[in-house]
Amino acid sequence: MDFNPFLHQPGEAPGEAKAGPDAIEDPATVHNVVWQTRPAPLTDHERRLAKALTEIFAREIWELSAVAHELNQAGPPPPEGGHWTETGLAAELARLAA
Repeated sequence: MDFNPFLHQPGEAPGEAKAGPDAIEDPATVHNVVWQTRPAPLTDHERRLAKALTEIFAREIWELSAVAHELNQAGPPPPEGGHWTETGLAAELARLAA
């Protein structure tokens, strides 16, 4: 499993999939999900963006404007197409972190 199907999703009523008196984990039988905070498998775009960002950060490029520039040179395009901007990259990172 590469995502956590038990995370609360936007628009979903909280509670039923959460721990409580009827959902106490038995450490001997519980299956720990590797990607505890990922609510779904990565999309192709997310996978390519993660790979590109990893390569950019490995070159110690940290400034948002420089990261956007590097993505425009060799990374995947923004989901809506066109070119990466600081604003667009910040919005995409915020969306992915939500």
